[in-house]
Amino acid sequence: MPTLTMNQNLLAIGSGFFIGVLLSLAGGGGSALAIPVMMYVIGVKNPRIAMGTTIVAIALTALVGAVPHTIRKSIKWSTALSFTMPALVGLTAGRNVATYLPQHLALVLLGCLMLFNASIMISIPVRRQQTNPGPRQTSSAIMPLGFLVGIMAGIFGIGGGFLVLPTMVITGVPLAAAVGSSLVSVGSLGLANAIPYALRNNIDWRIVAEYVAAGALASASLAKWAPRLTRGRKLIKMLAVILVLASLYMIGINVHDLYT
Repeated sequence: MPTLTMNQNLLAIGSGFFIGVLLSLAGGGGSALAIPVMMYVIGVKNPRIAMGTTIVAIALTALVGAVPHTIRKSIKWSTALSFTMPALVGLTAGRNVATYLPQHLALVLLGCLMLFNASIMISIPVRRQQTNPGPRQTSSAIMPLGFLVGIMAGIFGIGGGFLVLPTMVITGVPLAAAVGSSLVSVGSLGLANAIPYALRNNIDWRIVAEYVAAGALASASLAKWAPRLTRGRKLIKMLAVILVLASLYMIGINVHDLYT
């Protein structure tokens, strides 16, 4: 691995704290920003190392961030398991598709998926967030969607976090429960998706350590205020706007690289 400069180390710590804040407040919804941040802010040039490092860092940060939600009993475990188990199956199928995609094309498609996801997040009606369906209704709706998200996570080599949160909200899971439940799913999917990257030595463990430490600090700092901040739709709209900006930048950069 190349030597990290002092600025890169500081940027990694700052970025880890920022992503930790997003994960604490929006479940997995902030994890899509971690790949653009890893490549264009911290400066990890190799897309495979950027993805591998991001997956591990986000997965571990998500699991750490799930601890306060577990203590507050705001995680809906039946939903988390109903989503995660089929998603892990879909992950394997997605990996097979990913072998045929060039790196820059995969990043362009990921940016397009981020745009689509942002449009869904903005258009979710408030009444859908306030419903509280029974366990059978939620499980029957969320299992096939979990499988599809797992396929996407396998194709793009991510933890699927920015897809998990809106998927849970769309199926009627209250936002507060969806945030904590998505962290469990993101952590599980991320660790499973990180295995091929670890075997190929495509993970920068120094950045992972800085990310997770800063993310844990963010989670601890926000543990008291997170329940209040996750109420309503303003947070989802803010995250959607950030996703749009990050995706447009990533698409522009990688479309250029496809033809150079």
